[in-house]
Amino acid sequence: MRILLATAVAIAPLLVASQAAADVVINTSRTTPIRTSTATGTGPDNIEITTNGLVSLTTGTAVRIDSSHNVSLTGTGAINMTNSDSGSTGILVDPGLTTNIRIDGTIAINDSITDYPDTDSDGDIDGPWATGSDRYGIRLAAGGDTTGNVIVGQSGAVTVDGNNSYAISVEGNLIGKLENFGLVRVFGDNSVAIRTLGTVTGPINLLGTVNARGANTIGVSIGGDVTGRLTLQGAIDSSGYRYTTRGTDEFIGKLEPDDLLQGGPAVLIGASVSGGVVVDRPPTDADTANADEDGDGIADANETTATINSYGSAAGIQVGSTAGSITLGVAGTGDNAYGFINRGSVTGQGVYDGITASAVVFGGNAGQTVTIDGGVRNEGTIAALAYDANATGVRFGEGSTTAQFYNGGTLTAGVSSDVAAVGTSLQIDVGANLPSVNNNGNILASTGGGVADVYGIRDLSGTLTSITNTGSIQAVATANADGDAITSQRVAIDVSANTTGVTVLQNGIASTPTSADPDSDGDGVTNSNEPVMIGDVRFGSGSDTLDVRNGYLQGDISFGAGADVLSISGGGLVRGALSDTDGDLSIDVSNGTLETHQTTTLNVSSLNVGADGELIVTIDPAANNSSGGLNVAGAATLATGAGLGVRFNSLLDGPARFDLINAGTLNAGAIDMDSFQENSPYLYVIEGGIDAANNTVYEDVRQRTTDEAGLISVEASMYDAFYSSLSRDADMRAAFLAQLG
Repeated sequence: MRILLATAVAIAPLLVASQAAADVVINTSRTTPIRTSTATGTGPDNIEITTNGLVSLTTGTAVRIDSSHNVSLTGTGAINMTNSDSGSTGILVDPGLTTNIRIDGTIAINDSITDYPDTDSDGDIDGPWATGSDRYGIRLAAGGDTTGNVIVGQSGAVTVDGNNSYAISVEGNLIGKLENFGLVRVFGDNSVAIRTLGTVTGPINLLGTVNARGANTIGVSIGGDVTGRLTLQGAIDSSGYRYTTRGTDEFIGKLEPDDLLQGGPAVLIGASVSGGVVVDRPPTDADTANADEDGDGIADANETTATINSYGSAAGIQVGSTAGSITLGVAGTGDNAYGFINRGSVTGQGVYDGITASAVVFGGNAGQTVTIDGGVRNEGTIAALAYDANATGVRFGEGSTTAQFYNGGTLTAGVSSDVAAVGTSLQIDVGANLPSVNNNGNILASTGGGVADVYGIRDLSGTLTSITNTGSIQAVATANADGDAITSQRVAIDVSANTTGVTVLQNGIASTPTSADPDSDGDGVTNSNEPVMIGDVRFGSGSDTLDVRNGYLQGDISFGAGADVLSISGGGLVRGALSDTDGDLSIDVSNGTLETHQTTTLNVSSLNVGADGELIVTIDPAANNSSGGLNVAGAATLATGAGLGVRFNSLLDGPARFDLINAGTLNAGAIDMDSFQENSPYLYVIEGGIDAANNTVYEDVRQRTTDEAGLISVEASMYDAFYSSLSRDADMRAAFLAQLG
């Protein structure tokens, strides 16, 4: 008897412990709310809504966490509030508790709309995105700290319909992590899919889908500080549009105001993030035994590549607050030692005519600052696309400050327009501070229509002092369908606001040639790694340096005032019209080619053309035999082997002499006289010479005779008529003047 009693006494605590550890499991349908504090009917417990379990209400709160217990939805477990009243809530967490919320099932808080109607029978649906307001999927109430994690798993979904409504709303402080691997969606005006207002002490990892639709509605809004890292690695998009693809002109003509509402940003970061912001992608699988090779705390198997899209005038990602200043701390070390990193895709698309587009915007709120520690790094894709409106890829607005912008991916601004507009890939506004840009990827500003202006890098702040290009920077335009003349300004780099001096360096990266990627010019840089810059370059009034050590630059170059330097080495090629307002420009072509396109004399301070250098100037016979030669105030040095040549903008009427160089002091070695002809149009016979007494280098030019051209008698009889006809056909004239030798 004593043994049985002892056994009973020993078993009793185990039974109590077992009951205390058991969850209240809902695996059938119920139509009444439930609280953790009375989950068992008489006391508190965890709640699990599992397969076949359903809490179905039309008003109030379905599940309330009012004690320190957990709530989970597993399998097909669901909270369903169909045709619910305004103010309905799926899960409400009282402040000051310890709880973990895990959603692998479904929370759906719906309004009265089951299908969007086509009330006027015009082929597109009508009406508001949602009816009712103030609905919540998961709400952590303000007033105290919540300790624990909020996680939506890969099979989980939280969807809410309603104006001023939220799928997940963290209003108090959260000591733990916030993660989404599933679907979080909100439909309705002035709503947010995922919102934080309090401080999150831990990371925020958003790897699932976030979808927001409605006027001023936002995908993700970070309104409270984050002490960990903010990782964006899923599909996040926002729009007020009914249709996010453009469609035909006929279809667009039928759209009504309720189809064209403007949404909010896909992601709004309005508070400090100590661990930085990373728009991420999965790491390369180099070690099958390591489940987290990038060390970000997320299993690599759960990682995808981020795609963040805003359809409308709001930015894809907006960083900044109207209420206070914020700081983004660095995300790590090495390539992670930046406050903002993009390895995914971020786009802003205006979609419809007259709607501006922005992909990433930092700052721009008067009186507030955005500080990005370490800099901004793009290894993915950032693009802004607009029709008949401005498009900006990355904009550093007023009050934003960071040390550098590094681009190793693709940064694009595209404008399709037949009206005045501006497309800018990288813009630094007045009141922003960005001293350094390093491009090892592709920066492209393009326009179709031939009217809009495009800029690759545009600094309006005057703070940008260093630009390094080892990739491609291009500003290009194409004509409209009618082939009208292109009037677009195409500017690769505009630092004209700078008054202290800017250094622009273009260099290649040494690489080993292969059959697929040869090194055609033998400069140690394979063809795919040759840097390119297409578009004008505009400097300010400081002492500026353009140092082209490799690759190709085509565009007009304005040096402004100041003691400026143009240096070409490493086989670099520069083509364009040069200008300098004060004549204080030093030109050094030690190894490479400078082909100047201005047709009036340029005043410079000094000139050096090395043994492996070539200087080619442009002549316009139609403008009183105007020559774009150089007037050198100081010394002009031409090394033995230096090459010279000319280009023509118009036809020569008769033999003429053109001065290429006039110098205060001329130091000339044995110039490569053959280069005069090799670098000049075949239509003409070119003979160069030096007038030592007057420190002048000149070229005598005359039309090539029929015998010198090797024409047969029939061709010779037509030669004069043919030459005369070139004056009436600009395209053919340009083609023949471009034939060298």
